[in-house]
Amino acid sequence: MFSSDRQEPKVIVTDLAAQRGGRLIFRGLSFTAEAGEAVMVAGPNGSGKSTLLRLLAGLAQPDAGSLTRLPPENDGLRFAGHRDGLKSGLTVEENLSFWSAIYDAPEGSVVKAIDRFALSRVSDMPVDVLSAGWRRRAGLARLILGSAPLWILDEPYTALDKDNVSRIDGILSEHIANGGIVILATHQSPGFETSQTVDMATYEATYQALADEVLW
Repeated sequence: MFSSDRQEPKVIVTDLAAQRGGRLIFRGLSFTAEAGEAVMVAGPNGSGKSTLLRLLAGLAQPDAGSLTRLPPENDGLRFAGHRDGLKSGLTVEENLSFWSAIYDAPEGSVVKAIDRFALSRVSDMPVDVLSAGWRRRAGLARLILGSAPLWILDEPYTALDKDNVSRIDGILSEHIANGGIVILATHQSPGFETSQTVDMATYEATYQALADEVLW
């Protein structure tokens, strides 16, 4: 459970639009995510799922519309994209210790993360010798370093076997139950209930349809 003196997490997206390579990929996208909710971002490849998640994480700016994230501080979120956010020459434990320091996580957070993500067998091994599945879990273990209420995940189940998909589902479910927010893009249905689905195909904007239209 998050501290009672901390602002309740919330994400408000209004009429969002984004371009890529000079072409508009989506527009008019609106949704609200509240504490204790999970939002699934769905859609075909190229529909803008990753772009939307990067906007939500503050890694890019929208071309139109507004985005409000509460609390507004960057330490209030964790983002897990296609890259695992790990330094290949460091061990799993060293990587998590690095991120623990960045997030100013409490003492013992690294040990807890290694345990929750079942990484003890490889904790002293360099990341560059690990399989894709081990690396994915090590990257996702950054989520629980500290107590960020908003988790944004891009294809979190990639390279994971059935048992570890269940493990990740359990950790995400616990985060939601404790009042956190999970926003994830995935091609498979998560093993927990989502409050809403944002279908990117609904907001897709083709170049042909917009060739003669001035948006801004």
